[in-house]
Amino acid sequence: MLEDSLREIIGLAKRSRWIQVKKFIKVVIEKTIQKEAGYYLTALDVLINGKNKSKYNTLIKNKENIKEIDKISDFSHLSLYQTTQNSNNLIDLSQINGTIIVLAKYLGPLVENHQVFDFSVHLDTIDEPFFTIGSGKKINGSEFLEIINKNTKPIIKTKKD
Repeated sequence: MLEDSLREIIGLAKRSRWIQVKKFIKVVIEKTIQKEAGYYLTALDVLINGKNKSKYNTLIKNKENIKEIDKISDFSHLSLYQTTQNSNNLIDLSQINGTIIVLAKYLGPLVENHQVFDFSVHLDTIDEPFFTIGSGKKINGSEFLEIINKNTKPIIKTKKD
């Protein structure tokens, strides 16, 4: 659906997918940025324009400022947030052992780029949840539950006398 709704995405990606993850972040910002608020970007232990910084802050005020994200080539933690009267949008990333962990919560349309993450969970208030695997394969919530239930044997406890 192209409707705006509250969406949550949890994504895991290898460090080698950083360029694709950046593109994903830029699309979310582009689709949700509000002129009156902008996105506040904070990055920790960041490599920006080839220089190491312990902390980097900037405001992405409009679509032209989205290019600020391209300057970042490495980080330990990255946070983008926008607060308006109607919504609080958050995109939070961290890197642990070569894995980028993305937590995004925003009011906006679905972003249809499922090949970005090696694994992701997509939740919203309108549609059935779905999961993706790096190849772009999309598994809806009911299929996922079926897979789990098929591969899980119930543990039946008996009362011992």
